[in-house]
Amino acid sequence: MSKHIWAVVLVLLSGCGDKGNTDLPVTAKAPEAPDLSERIAGPGARVYHCTDTSLVLEQKGGSSMLYLDGQKVPVQQRQSSSGIEYAGTELHLVTSGKEATLTTRGASQSCRLDPKATAWDSAKLKGVDFRALGNEPGWQLEISGTAMELDTDYGQQRFKSGARRLQQGDKTLFEGSGFSATLSPGPCVDDMSGERFDTKVAIALGSQQLHGCGNFLK
Repeated sequence: MSKHIWAVVLVLLSGCGDKGNTDLPVTAKAPEAPDLSERIAGPGARVYHCTDTSLVLEQKGGSSMLYLDGQKVPVQQRQSSSGIEYAGTELHLVTSGKEATLTTRGASQSCRLDPKATAWDSAKLKGVDFRALGNEPGWQLEISGTAMELDTDYGQQRFKSGARRLQQGDKTLFEGSGFSATLSPGPCVDDMSGERFDTKVAIALGSQQLHGCGNFLK
């Protein structure tokens, strides 16, 4: 009888042990950090290579813009049976998957999406003169002529301003409304990706001081 009782006790203890194991913490793999080398890879920007040209289709804040042959053309988006249409003045683009058809002044040409195009490729095709980026929080800066556009907090905040260019020895200051950027000769190394750039960049945004690296694209 005693052997039978001990057998029952062992079974009960074994069951309690199994139940306890279900409460053990599970170690999950931490999410990988985003690839910051192409940070905010031109928010919503896509590069297409066509028969005779290349273009950038950019979508920001519910609006769409087409950059083609040095021109910036606002386009209206709509869904059609042939794909997604983007219509602008004397310009029409229809995209379907990786394929697209561009029509300008009545002449059409086939285009194809370039999935390997980087934010640097996109910026150059858009006519950007200088592009820079930095970390913590992730930010990017584009300077085109006398205009600056700064995205911070990984694209959550965007600032646009005209810029006055001032030369201070070997440093170049772009002074805007609400923020300014100082460019200094490099080399400069991104502290997260290890990528090397030609120019050091310091941005003053209110009480914030942002530091990063950049390159001239022209």
